[in-house]
Amino acid sequence: MPRDKAKAPYSSQELGGYLALADAQRSALRRQRANALICLGAGAGPIGGELRGVSGADVVRRSGGVLVLVDGRRPRAVPVLSDYHERLCACRVLLRCATSSLATTPTATTSPPVETAMALLGAGASR
Repeated sequence: MPRDKAKAPYSSQELGGYLALADAQRSALRRQRANALICLGAGAGPIGGELRGVSGADVVRRSGGVLVLVDGRRPRAVPVLSDYHERLCACRVLLRCATSSLATTPTATTSPPVETAMALLGAGASR
């Protein structure tokens, strides 16, 4: 997407609202998946389709930081912004042994990460 057509980044207030919505989910698994998707999207920014294959085992601590190991056409290690380290690593603990990926819906391949999380939560992101 050309830079002039890219959306502005989410504000800290918007991200706080999304994280609060993720924390309000009924089951621990839904809370962890929603938090992980938001942290991945805002803190690391892998492309929507790349999120489909990310599991808890792909989130690793290295050299004082946190990385997401992305597979696919462009395999790489994506650094996570420090604001999201602890929350994402907390999700990783629960999801590490999960055989399914963090994103389990078809929207993960076409939507930006935060919109994907909102779709999983049943709420529309108003962007």
